[in-house]
Order: sequence, then structure tokens, then C-alpha cells
Amino acid sequence: MDRLHIDILGISDVRWKHHGEHRVDNNHVMYYSGSEESSNMHDVAVIINTRSLNTPITFVPVSNRAMMIQIQSKPLNLNIIQLYAPTTEGTNEDVEEFYKQTEQLIKVTKKHDINIILGDMNAKVGRREVKGTVGKYGLGERNDRGDRLVQFCQDQDFVIMNTYFQLPHRRLYTWTSPLHKPDRIVRNQIDYIMINSRFRNCVKSAKTYPGADIRSDHNPVVAEMLLVLKSIRKRQANNRANIRKISCMNCKSEVIREINKWATEAKQSHESVEQQWYELKTKVHKINADILKPDKWVAKELWMTEKIYQLMEKRRLHKNDDELYKSTDIEIRREVRYARNTWYSEKCDRLEELHNKHDAFNLHKEIRAMVGKKYPTHQLVDANNLPVLDPEEKKRIWEKYIKNMFADASRSFNADTNTFEGLPILKDEVRKALLKAKTGKAAGPDNVYVEVLK
Repeated sequence: MDRLHIDILGISDVRWKHHGEHRVDNNHVMYYSGSEESSNMHDVAVIINTRSLNTPITFVPVSNRAMMIQIQSKPLNLNIIQLYAPTTEGTNEDVEEFYKQTEQLIKVTKKHDINIILGDMNAKVGRREVKGTVGKYGLGERNDRGDRLVQFCQDQDFVIMNTYFQLPHRRLYTWTSPLHKPDRIVRNQIDYIMINSRFRNCVKSAKTYPGADIRSDHNPVVAEMLLVLKSIRKRQANNRANIRKISCMNCKSEVIREINKWATEAKQSHESVEQQWYELKTKVHKINADILKPDKWVAKELWMTEKIYQLMEKRRLHKNDDELYKSTDIEIRREVRYARNTWYSEKCDRLEELHNKHDAFNLHKEIRAMVGKKYPTHQLVDANNLPVLDPEEKKRIWEKYIKNMFADASRSFNADTNTFEGLPILKDEVRKALLKAKTGKAAGPDNVYVEVLK
């Protein structure tokens, strides 16, 4: 995905049971929809590049052949439907059930949204043009399943985009048949990218990448689109600090010198307590930014080695040689197992060492770094536990929820408006409070760490 600059990747035949989301790395999240049965057959998934698509995402799993991802964009939302149609071994009933599920997904979307269908449709639409649905630059001849796909696109007003761009055949075929031989070419176009016809001009190109490093008899179909996403308002970064640096004698000496410098100036001034506190808080924030600033780091798979990356590049160059590709792939798997096991073994030794030292702070930090942060999805559902996508329906559900929450709002509340100025705070009380304050705690809203004051 990084090498080909792909932000949304649809996958067919994943073979993962159940449904959910899986964080691939710091920048990619995989949403998958599978069967609840013991046999994990078929199944579909979509991988999202969260670094490029920093926007709310709604996940709607339907079955092991159909799912939808809704990405909030402006001025319209983007709905990605990932499909995996039955193969030629499937019956006509299976095909009709598949298209019925797809139509149910399209019904929950809006016609003025950008709706895109991806997937392995196991159908050949061929080069025969159908105005408004199929272009004249397809590949091969249309079969019965292709007729059914064309009928579906006409009924739902979709356009098959990778038949509209004039390209060489190597940029059109998506699947290589097992019957393919050097003297007999058997390559078909059965994977498609479809979009509702209203937004067909958003797609600037659609072609296959036969040189992509994937161990499959399918080639990925990649479309380039122009779309403006609705960005999330990021919270303003507070003045965070790496408070663990204060254990270093050099940092600690600098902090003490800065705080004492402020104390000397404050003692000579005749400002109010509020003004002195404001200046102390400003001084602490400056210490956080200059002395205790966090170290920069780059997120990556820590157990990966340079040798593995070299072998992966070597495997990519041997894509056309099955024997060399397979031997290199086996070597990569062996190196990955060794590197990962070695890394985790060293981490476990580190955890045991911290446990024996009773260093709970660093122990829990190491465990959190190994387990990784969870990214739960929060979806609004209706009474039947189905995701709600309609904004008006969402408003009605929230209105009902608020009314039930404040159903007893008729009770009276008498606030005490009397104010009382207490006795002045003594210096000994402040010193005693600082001595009793626990370290290793998060800073409050003022972002002043107790370690700095101590």
C-alpha cells in the first residue's frame, strides 16, 4: 500500500472468522467481515490508511461476502462496499442471494453520497460497450455472470470504471487462470471498481498492477480519485513533558536553577498571589518546553531487521519466477519468526528484570508498549442493534435518549450562593502538601507537574 500509494485497499477471500477491526500498524486499520460458523470460508476486508484518511469511519459488516465502510468527507460522505461474489461452482441461488445482500447495503446509503463498490465479482463483462454502465475497453468476452453484473449496475445506476480507460492488456487483466501456459494465454478481467454514475468524473484512472508483490493469482485494481476529506479538529497539543527526565542530575539541576530564579524574583516583588501563581505556571510551562520536552521517535515494527527488508525486495524482483519466489518467501518467513521470537524473548527478560526490581512504573509502561493501544469503534445502533447511518435518524435517537435521561428534571436544585473567604494559606501548609504529594501522576488542567514543584 505504501509503495503503490494506496489509501483504501479492499480484499476478497480473507478467511477470517467473525467480524471486527485489527490494527495492522500505527497507520493502517483493517476492518473485516466473516462468517460466524466454524469454517472460515470467503470473507472480505478493507484496510484504511488512517494517516491519510484522518476522519471518522463507520463499519457495517453484513456477511462473509459483503461489508461496507462509510468515511466522512465533504461535501459528501464516501461509502466503500467490498464484495466477493460466488465462483462458477456456486449456484444461481447463491448468486441471487449475494446480489440481494449488496442491494440491502446500497439501500442504507444515500444517492447523493459517493458510493464505490470494490471486489472480486467472478464475472466477465468483456469489451462489449453498454452506454452508461460498461466502457469499450474491457477484456475478453462477456459470460452469463457478466450479464447479471451489468443488469445489477444498470438497476443501481453504477459504472464499471476499469472498462473506461484505454490501456494495454497487461493493465486490464486481473486474474490468471490455472490453465494459463506460455503458449496459451488465459487471463481474465473479473475484479472491478464501480461507482455511482453521478460521480464517475471523480475517478481519474483505473488500472491493474501486475508487478505488485502479493502472493496471489489476482492483480490489484487501483483507481485514482480526487476527493476532499472532512478533517477532524485536532485538540490543541498541551504543553506535555517527559517528566522522567527530571531523574537525570543535569536536567534536575537546570529545573532547580530556573525555579529558584523565579522564587528570588517573586520574593522581591509585591504582586498579588494570583499574579505570582500565573508567573510560576508560565515558568513551569517554559521548563516543560525547553528542559523536559519529549524525545521524538518514529513508529515502526521494532523486531524487523534490515535483512528481512532486503529479502522482501529480492522476493518482489522474482515475482515472475515461481520457484525463486517461493524459496525466498520461505526464507523470509524463517527470518521473521527468528527476529520476532528473539525480540519478544528479550522483552520478556526485560519485564522479569523490572518485576524483580519492583519497578511498577516502567513495568506497566513496557507491557502497554508490547500490547499496543486499542482502537474501539463506537457506532450508534437502533433497537434491532443495526448501525444507524441516516443523520436524521441519529438525531431522533439522541433526542429520545436525552429525554429519558432528564425525565426527572422537575426536581428543584437550590445552589448555595454564599461565598466565604478562608484564612490565608501558611507556608508550612504548602511545604507539608508538597512533601505528601505523590509523584508519577498526570498533571492537572494547569499542566504543572508536582515533580517540578517538589
